[in-house]
Order: sequence, then structure tokens, then C-alpha cells
Amino acid sequence: MIRDGIREASDLQLAFKCNVLKFVLVFHSSCLSNKEIKVLIEEIIAKCLKYADKERHFLINNYSIIPWLESS
Repeated sequence: MIRDGIREASDLQLAFKCNVLKFVLVFHSSCLSNKEIKVLIEEIIAKCLKYADKERHFLINNYSIIPWLESS
């Protein structure tokens, strides 16, 4: 639902506002997530990066997305 709901930059801004991405990133490293869920989370992040123009610095600075990508 989250992956399919992000279709433009305004959807991404709403996800930031609701802290959706923080929860998703934390759940990725949780013992409750399996391989299928991790793939879905990685697809969510890829879609966010696709629509992030002004938000790229926010993802890098506030979400530490580069180290997260390197570790996954």
C-alpha cells in the first residue's frame, strides 16, 4: 500500500510528515521482517528516491539513507 501510494513528490512529503519512512526503515532491521518484507521495503525506498528532488538532502541527513543502503 505504501509502495503503490507514492506516485509523486507530494506523496513523499506526506510520508515524511507522518514518519512512515522511519517506521519502515526500523522494521527492515527488525527480527519480525522476513526476506519478502525486506524486498518490499527496499522497493518503497527506491520509489521514494525516484520522486525525491528537494527531499534528497532530507533523506540523506535525517534518515541516513546512504549508510542504510550500504548495509542492506
